[in-house]
Amino acid sequence: MFDGIRKIFFKEKKAEELVLEFDELKKYFYENIAVGEKRFLGDIDIIKIEVISAMKDMISGINRLKEKEIVESRAKSSKAIKDRFCDKTNSVIMSALSEAEGMPMDDFKKTEQFYNFLKKALGKIDLSPKEVMHIRFFFTEDFSEILRKMTTINKRLDDINNILNSDLIVRKRGIEESFALIEKQRKNIDEYEVVIEDISKELEQLEQRKGSIRFDDVSEFSDIRNDIKHTGTRISYLKQQISSEFGGLSKILKKIYHEEKDTFILEYINTPFEAFMRDRENKIRSVLIKILVMIKDRRVDAEKRTVNKLEMLIGQIDELNQYRIEIEQLEDKMNSMKEVECSLSEKELMNRRNEKEIKGLDTLIADCMHKGDAIKRDISNAKTAIENEKAKTAELISSMFGKRMLLKND
Repeated sequence: MFDGIRKIFFKEKKAEELVLEFDELKKYFYENIAVGEKRFLGDIDIIKIEVISAMKDMISGINRLKEKEIVESRAKSSKAIKDRFCDKTNSVIMSALSEAEGMPMDDFKKTEQFYNFLKKALGKIDLSPKEVMHIRFFFTEDFSEILRKMTTINKRLDDINNILNSDLIVRKRGIEESFALIEKQRKNIDEYEVVIEDISKELEQLEQRKGSIRFDDVSEFSDIRNDIKHTGTRISYLKQQISSEFGGLSKILKKIYHEEKDTFILEYINTPFEAFMRDRENKIRSVLIKILVMIKDRRVDAEKRTVNKLEMLIGQIDELNQYRIEIEQLEDKMNSMKEVECSLSEKELMNRRNEKEIKGLDTLIADCMHKGDAIKRDISNAKTAIENEKAKTAELISSMFGKRMLLKND
């Protein structure tokens, strides 16, 4: 019908071309569709009045039918069926009428609600063929009148449905769905832009945090652990030398201690190295010389190799004393290097923590970038969907109004 009207007005004319922004196209659509809508809504309003009137007439007919009595005893069952029908139908129609009268019909969505409501309500009125037969047999005229009103109501509701499914309304509904989709995608883009902004701020904060991390330079300590190892090895060697030199005299020293009970000698027997390190005045030299004299005077028995060892060790006391000095110096150096190593360990630990933090930040940055890329793709897809829907909508509106609608670039 609407196409026919359009053809009458535009069959002799070349399609007019309009270049509009999309919001202008939307405004043009609603302004030009209003005439057809108004006419249809006027028709629907008339139909509603007729439906309401028919429902009232139906109630009156039901009341008249309810009052009808039958004399024949054989009609008692038919009367019961009739009464049940009247009570149920009257309840349904009264309830539907009360609500339907208050339903506005100023747009097609409300009209659709009105149609669906009444169709559902009237669907509750049902009779079996046997029940219809009983009522028709004794109450033909009144029952037929009620059925005619029911038929009128259903026919007029079908007229409403035909309007709701007419070419104009179907096209309008499709175009409005496109409008809604475009608006939804616009809102999505706005929301996406907010998310992108938040991601950008988060990325900036993460990069600043990453850039603020500083690593301690530990290159100056590159040889410290090797130095500690070599120093420790040298100390161990010197300790072993001192211990082994005195360890070979353990037997003769025990003999002298058994005779003299000198605790100084006992220290050299039990812990020769520690005893020598404490013996800074080298009293051991005098002890060894004394032992050598005692052996020569035959006051103490000793093997030749023990005598040789005593004589050699007396001559090495000065050399061993240098060992003592070197050990003390090396131990002082070792203590200093240990302090440096402790500082190095703290810096290395901090560097490792920083490396771990940077790794975590890199993961967060990568996640943000990945999320940002995904949102950007969503924005791109939404923009593409909008442009496609705009083009589709422009074509639909063009076909409705016989004008070529061209969209300006946003």
